[in-house]
Amino acid sequence: MKTLRRILTISFLAFSITICFSQPPQEGSSEYYSGLAAIWIRLGDTPSINEEALKYANKAIELNNRNSQAFAVKGYVNLRKNLYRAAISDFDRAISIDSQNDFAYVGRANARESTNNLQGALSDFNSAIRINPENSIAYFGRGVTKAQLKDYRGAIVDYNKSIILDPEFAEAYFNRAIARAHLRDWNGACLDWSKAGELGIMAAYDEIRKHCR
Repeated sequence: MKTLRRILTISFLAFSITICFSQPPQEGSSEYYSGLAAIWIRLGDTPSINEEALKYANKAIELNNRNSQAFAVKGYVNLRKNLYRAAISDFDRAISIDSQNDFAYVGRANARESTNNLQGALSDFNSAIRINPENSIAYFGRGVTKAQLKDYRGAIVDYNKSIILDPEFAEAYFNRAIARAHLRDWNGACLDWSKAGELGIMAAYDEIRKHCR
């Protein structure tokens, strides 16, 4: 059976970093540079893009070492580079500055998951959801972690919520199909693989050919 699909922080979460200012930041300010860093990291996952994002994040921190968003962007860049300890350190700093930074919790959860600290990841996903109950990616990530812990029913509950918040969330359908298959709900799994395929995950059709009549 196809393994779980993860999108946590590699590109999709980075795209979801929000830039919320009551008014446009002053050019040359720390907030201005952290905003540029967040814009750059949304553009994709290549070495040159990541270096540009890191350059602006470091400039923001140089101007204000209490800029939570800048540390979160650094964390995402290090996560993309598979530098998990450095990423955790950056997310720790982002959270210590702003304990309501839900995407920093999600980023740290993914870094912890990547170092096989599944309970730590689960705790961070819980914090992100408590802060922002509308964060569909936090529910998705918690579902992935629960599935790894073989809590398939709990994973399905989280994938359900993620899909309610984002009905076009292809990976949530794909992963819910896997959880349903583990529970021998083949009808539900096949319906979810079909939807995931419609939304662009071609691997879902391989699962349909293998498991669905």
